[in-house]
Amino acid sequence: MSENVTHVAVCDDVARLAQHHAGVPGPFKQVLAQHLNIARLGSATRTADRWSAELIEWARDNWPTASNGQVKDSDEGGLTATPERKLAFVLGALTHRAADRLFKPIFQYCREQYGEETGIDCSIHCDVYVFNEVYGGGQGGGGKLDGGMGVPTSVENPYQRAVFGASNGEAARRVEEYLRVLWQRALISMHTFSPDPQDMHGWLDRMFTNAQAFSINLEQYRQAVEHPDPAKFKRYIEDTHSYDREDTLIQLARRVQRGETPAAGEVEAALGATTEQSSRYARALRKGLEYLLATGRLWRGEIDVAEAKKGFDVGVPERSLVFAG
Repeated sequence: MSENVTHVAVCDDVARLAQHHAGVPGPFKQVLAQHLNIARLGSATRTADRWSAELIEWARDNWPTASNGQVKDSDEGGLTATPERKLAFVLGALTHRAADRLFKPIFQYCREQYGEETGIDCSIHCDVYVFNEVYGGGQGGGGKLDGGMGVPTSVENPYQRAVFGASNGEAARRVEEYLRVLWQRALISMHTFSPDPQDMHGWLDRMFTNAQAFSINLEQYRQAVEHPDPAKFKRYIEDTHSYDREDTLIQLARRVQRGETPAAGEVEAALGATTEQSSRYARALRKGLEYLLATGRLWRGEIDVAEAKKGFDVGVPERSLVFAG
């Protein structure tokens, strides 16, 4: 899947900003800090519209708490899929939806204007641009969420530069291919639907239907990182207004990333300053936070599952936020 970096970056930035928004429930803030890697896994997951609201309701109804009302990890240090971890996964998956709604129309526009392969090229260059802006090109961009919280928040930068480095010959490429197969097998083994021995054809049909093809390779990323083409970055980033470091919400996310604590109400103000004229990335952050706020209303019992799904844009075509050039 391309645009993986963009999905994870939107998740990370939404998690950072959520720590300082008064409307985001405390349990959300704590699971995004304690289980950010699980949220990142959720941010790489499709079809969240089919189960997100129901899982949020389930997590709320099965929530473990300590006597002080704070999150009590019901399997601290273990590997059980606890309500806390499931909640983190769902919140990450909602940021995936937010990123898709803003970036998919750009990739579609590039395909229609410049040809099918250009959509992939556009997504790669968006990823590389975000890689440089959010993760310091693999050299910096620390992952600290908020130094003022009383929970562990320091996480490693998920994208070091070596990820996109050149392969050291044929042997290294073969190792990469082998590890890719192992990774795919590991993901398949984690899947919760068990094979039905009475209907193996049906089970295999469903598996291949749900599988998503990985249509690019790291060599394409490496070329964009090590040999950037200014004309392509202008076409894919500047001309599509994909990312603008001057956007208020993006600037605030970078400040929080550097360890600063925003003033009370600053995140809410930055959300209000994010308009249809803001970059696609800033609007994806706004959309992700709006989804978390809708989730918070469901968590507090202010709305039901059906109303929450409206807040997640369930049923609204993914490419409705069109880009016309």
